Amino acid sequence: MKYIYLSAVGLLFVGTAFAQGPPGTNPYNESVIEAKGGNTGTITQTIGVGVANYSDLYQSNHTNTVAYRNNAVVNQEGGNNSFVWQQGREHEVTVNQIGGAAGMRQISDVKQLGSQNNANVLQIGLANESDIDQVLWGAVDYINEAIVVQGMRGPGPSSENKSVIDQRSDGNKSTHLQDGVGNSATAVQASSVMTVPVIGVVLQTVLTDQEGDRNFANVNQTGDNNYSTIEQDAGFGGGVGMGLFTNEATVMQSGDLNTAIITQGDMGAPNADNTLTLTQTNLVGGNGNTFGMTQSGSSTLTATQINN
Repeated sequence: MKYIYLSAVGLLFVGTAFAQGPPGTNPYNESVIEAKGGNTGTITQTIGVGVANYSDLYQSNHTNTVAYRNNAVVNQEGGNNSFVWQQGREHEVTVNQIGGAAGMRQISDVKQLGSQNNANVLQIGLANESDIDQVLWGAVDYINEAIVVQGMRGPGPSSENKSVIDQRSDGNKSTHLQDGVGNSATAVQASSVMTVPVIGVVLQTVLTDQEGDRNFANVNQTGDNNYSTIEQDAGFGGGVGMGLFTNEATVMQSGDLNTAIITQGDMGAPNADNTLTLTQTNLVGGNGNTFGMTQSGSSTLTATQINN
């Protein structure tokens, strides 16, 4: 086992990089980094297929009024586990994991406490898990952005990828891109800044794009002026023989002037059995919400719009 631990309590921690390669008989690589201030941390772990890497990176500052701009980059090859925790403003994290296989799931967990933060996760392989939490800290409230890409991104189907993005602030952007079979993507956004809805304004956005079969997309948005887009294409078979559904989408929007656009196709999968459940609720009355839907194949739609 390789183990690295570092703690920096100064206000500047720049250009630190750790690289871990195949250690011969070592069973796995492990890195732990703790830093405070404006930091740049890079972890690179490379090891043979079927062996695990572990990475923990903590970055924080003492106030949300100063932009320390912490940066974290994690590159892992093999069976990987990565945890990144950032507290403050204008942080950015990039996690690249390559080489997950059946029975050895790749896991990425990103926690960002603050505002104006960005998280990017790329997982190539099978059975990946990604969890991104972006939560407001302090009185300043700005845009957070999260992007998750999971799958083979090339020849051969991926499967059983899971991704959750939870954003509790205002003006957030969430993107899921998944390919393969049996994937799930969940996006949760809660906003409260716009007390008076404004026509023509988009406050928060969700984009979910899934290519393959038996995929599940779930979007839950609370607040006004939210926009959700889901695109699902059944591309590896489809139909009743694939299960109770080929692709399934659920959208719940609570607030005013929200928009949901859903497209479920059967590219390469005739008679795809797609299912869509949509609920839009305006809690205080007002302008109302909008949705658009396109389905191909043998599909089911349940839509409910409530304007109190």
